[in-house]
Amino acid sequence: MQFGKRAAEAPKIKPGEAGGTRWMRTLKPGEYRMRFLDETDDWIQYWEHFNPTPGGFPFPCTGDKQTCPGCTSGIEKMEKASPKYAVNAKIGEYVDIYKFPTKFFNKMEIRSERNGGTITDRDYMVTRIGNDTSTDYDIDMLSKSELDKELLGKRHDIQKSLEAAFFEAWPDWKPGEVQDAPAAAPVEKDEARPTEKSGLDEFKKPEAAAEPAAEKEVTEAELRAMSGDQLRQLCRDENIKYPAELEHVEDSEKFVDWMLENL
Repeated sequence: MQFGKRAAEAPKIKPGEAGGTRWMRTLKPGEYRMRFLDETDDWIQYWEHFNPTPGGFPFPCTGDKQTCPGCTSGIEKMEKASPKYAVNAKIGEYVDIYKFPTKFFNKMEIRSERNGGTITDRDYMVTRIGNDTSTDYDIDMLSKSELDKELLGKRHDIQKSLEAAFFEAWPDWKPGEVQDAPAAAPVEKDEARPTEKSGLDEFKKPEAAAEPAAEKEVTEAELRAMSGDQLRQLCRDENIKYPAELEHVEDSEKFVDWMLENL
């Protein structure tokens, strides 16, 4: 079973909408020096279900709403899924798989475009701000430096990790059959990780996820009630690039028509 697809092959998502299997990690609040080992086109886009089961962890959607145990669970909080992007990256001495929300991916995609189509030619200083219900990321590009080719051989198989995460939650799942509740995730079998000198939190088995915050959807009527400056600020907040000819227009109708046609 395949979960997710390469970002280059996946449909664009609007904001608000070679190793063995690994736990996918998330960044705790703080500052991290990261070296991404996959270009943005090769990040894996997938949809993730929140798991309210005591001791449970998020798991990927199968992509089939008729048979996915998350989509058909009958549990309102679990039935919803949010888009995520998974990537191999190095922090300190270790290469792991990290998962990020759509807004983070969009920011990295913009940096790739500005940097000649690559993000693997330098380290990035990534700062996570906020908590599980209100999170943002600040990203600084550092000076260009040669990539250690040995790191590429330490990348992990993201598809295997997604499959493992799914079957840890639903070990007996078969298409068409309904289970009462997902299983709690087992204890992670992983080597002990030291604390980074920069003061980062220790690498630990992920804590049970907090319920993701719902992102407010803006209606067409609300968009058309905005001024040109408000629409441009909204685009900047959501990392949406708009045509240069819309930079100074105050005609919200023209701006909104472009947004509805292209986003």
